[in-house]
Amino acid sequence: QRRVHGDLALESKRAERMLSLFRFAQRAVSHAPLPRALPSRIPAPVPISFPSSSAVDVINQAISRFAGPLRYFSYRPKQEPIKQWKIFRGDKVQVLSGKDAGKQGFVLKVFRKKNAVRVQGVNMVKKAIRATDQTEGGWKRKFMPVHVSTVALIDPEKKVPSRIAWRFLKSGTRVRISKKSGALIRKPKRRPLPLQVKTGLKDTAPDKVLERTYLAPEIIPKIQQRMAMRK
Repeated sequence: QRRVHGDLALESKRAERMLSLFRFAQRAVSHAPLPRALPSRIPAPVPISFPSSSAVDVINQAISRFAGPLRYFSYRPKQEPIKQWKIFRGDKVQVLSGKDAGKQGFVLKVFRKKNAVRVQGVNMVKKAIRATDQTEGGWKRKFMPVHVSTVALIDPEKKVPSRIAWRFLKSGTRVRISKKSGALIRKPKRRPLPLQVKTGLKDTAPDKVLERTYLAPEIIPKIQQRMAMRK
């Protein structure tokens, strides 16, 4: 529905623009003085002398002079998160469209809310870094995310991009299968989370974690009674 409404709005804008150009050509044919300001949809006219020709020629000249490429709306529909993802971090993919079409790389990060992935060596941009007292200014290269629909997993046997299907092994494990060769594409292993080995100033020592440091007065007699019964 959003696409249909966008197309209708674009067609109405195009028709409105052509109508304004037709009116402008009519004024030029009748040798009426040009208006000082035209609507903001078309640029301000430059005074020109139209030759003595038919109205059709004048209209064609006006259209060719002032009708530039239409500007499309900067409307981006809200991305609905994909429920079933087939690409994960660590997969090797290939870009299908865009300026980096044909490049291959590993997925560095997955943005599930935006339906985008960050691929190594793809969609690289330069970011200006402002100089501070601690760091120097300059340019930094960064890989920006691309939409997940513009990348595809690589077939491990044919080394070409392929579509993916979910299948089940005899053990009941759900795996990914390449549709081109039927090869199994295993899910990449997750990297282990970094563990903090050193004990900080505000951390409790390992030998004192299980130490009981408080006993309520009303619980002490009950504990002593239970220990006496065990003995």
